[in-house]
Amino acid sequence: MAVVEGLEHDPTLSFQLKEGFHVLAVVPHYLSDDPESLGYAAIIEWLNPELIRAEHIANRPTRFIRRAEARAKGISV
Repeated sequence: MAVVEGLEHDPTLSFQLKEGFHVLAVVPHYLSDDPESLGYAAIIEWLNPELIRAEHIANRPTRFIRRAEARAKGISV
C-alpha cells in the first residue's frame, strides 16, 4: 500500500504506477525466497486509455487504487 500511495519507492512497481498501471491485488507467499519482496507480488494491469470504455472499469477492485487518482476520476475509495 505504501508504494501505491507514494510513501515508499520500489524501482519496478513505482515506475509501472507512473506509467498508468494499477494494482489489483497483492499475492502473499509468491516468492518465499526473495527477502526484498518479503515473498509478496503485485497483480497489476494497464488499460489502454485510447480504448477503455465505462464497462471495462465497472465494479473494479479499488482497494489498491491510488486515492488521489481515484478521487480525480470520481471513484469513491
